[in-house]
Amino acid sequence: MMPNDIGSPFLNPNPMVIRHELGGPDVYHDVRTDYSRENLTLSSLVVVLRGNKELLNSGSGQVLSPNPNGRVFLFISAHGHDCRVIIGKDLLARGCLYEILKQNYISERYQSMVMYVYVYYS
Repeated sequence: MMPNDIGSPFLNPNPMVIRHELGGPDVYHDVRTDYSRENLTLSSLVVVLRGNKELLNSGSGQVLSPNPNGRVFLFISAHGHDCRVIIGKDLLARGCLYEILKQNYISERYQSMVMYVYVYYS
């Protein structure tokens, strides 16, 4: 889940090309994003994490499916400031994500999870 705003033609002099260093390789090519920009909302994040595929009306339709032996990698890239994460136009409440992940673990929806949350202020 990411806004995809740095690859957009309006903000990037090289549309859909992202480099970590000047002259470096394009790190954006072939990156699969299930939820971006217009379908990146707090409600879509909650639906994805709870596995409620029938409630989705945007994005790729990928949700967290129950698998007691599963290993999950979740990457969230979002805007934010002052220890706040903004998903789409919504503010992610401090304990919201923790409660969903805790309930998923208790319900054995997965065995382990690695989560990266990349928040940038602009």
